[in-house]
Amino acid sequence: KPRITQFITFCAVGLVGATINYSIFFILYHFFSVFYLISSATGFIISVFIAFILNKKFTFKIEKTTKSRLMIIKYYSVNIFSMLIGLGVLNILVEIFKINVYIANLFFVATTTSLNFIGSRLFAFRIKNF
Repeated sequence: KPRITQFITFCAVGLVGATINYSIFFILYHFFSVFYLISSATGFIISVFIAFILNKKFTFKIEKTTKSRLMIIKYYSVNIFSMLIGLGVLNILVEIFKINVYIANLFFVATTTSLNFIGSRLFAFRIKNF
């Protein structure tokens, strides 16, 4: 049950991050005609900054620690990995399957959210007994 609660909290934080992510993507792509992969990556990177603080405090309840620098490095490593996988999925959906970029970006968000939860729990915030 604690894992379910933790996942729900992670998803709530993820919803905040996804809203920021998608909003930035939409603004850059729709209004400024920035290439969709760059728009998506930019939204993702900005949302990661906010999500780190929220996940550390609310999802994984990590207090201030001397290992914060290492935790940040691990967290961003997880997020960069998931972003690259997500961008690959996004590119395949748009270029090969010809899915609308706005809809395909939702798959990007879903892919990265799932990978980030697993990576955050098992690696970045190092919580045992997953």
